[in-house]
Amino acid sequence: MPTEAQRSGGAAAAKRSRLEYRRPWIVFYPTAVLFLLLNYLAFWTKTNETGTERLLPDYVASYAASRVYMREAAATGKSPSESVVFNTILFFEEDVMNFFFQLGLRWFRSLFGIQVVCVGAWLIHLFELGMCARICFSCSATLCTTALYVLCTTLAGFAQLVPLISARDAWLAKVKKTGEAPSGTSAQESRKQK
Repeated sequence: MPTEAQRSGGAAAAKRSRLEYRRPWIVFYPTAVLFLLLNYLAFWTKTNETGTERLLPDYVASYAASRVYMREAAATGKSPSESVVFNTILFFEEDVMNFFFQLGLRWFRSLFGIQVVCVGAWLIHLFELGMCARICFSCSATLCTTALYVLCTTLAGFAQLVPLISARDAWLAKVKKTGEAPSGTSAQESRKQK
C-alpha cells in the first residue's frame, strides 16, 4: 500500500504533467469580431436584384421606417410626436454592415464571393480545430482547458493556436526536465525526434 508521501508525490506529478492554458494574442478580439461579422455578412444578408445593395433585415425595417417618417415630418415643419433618437441596431445594420458589404463587393466582386471566402475561412478553422484538439489530447489537458482552447480557436483561429503551440512546447520541455514519460501522441513525437 502506498504511503502518504508517495500519494502526494504522485498527485503533484500528475498535476505537473497537465497542459496549462495560455492567453490568446492581443489580436484575438478583433479577429473574433471580424470573423463573426464575416459570417453574419455572408449568410444572413439579403441583397436587391442586382446584388449591389444590401437590404435591411426585417427586425430593423420598422425602426428605419419610423425614422424616415420623423425626418420627413421635421423637414415639412410638422413637429413629430417623438424626437429622432440614435438607434444602435439601425446604426449597426445600415452603416457598419453596409460598409463591410461594400468592402466585400470591392474585394470579392459579389455576395457569392463573400460566401466563398467565409467557407474557406471555416475550412481553415476546422483544420486549426483539429490541430488544437490533437495537441490538447496528446498533452493530457484537462477537459476545461481543452474546451477553452477549442472555443477560442473556433472564434479566432491562429490568435489562440500559436499560444497553444508554445504551451505545448513548454509542456514538453517540462516533461523532459522532470523525466516523466509523455503520453499519447506526444510520446510518439518525442520518440521520432530521438
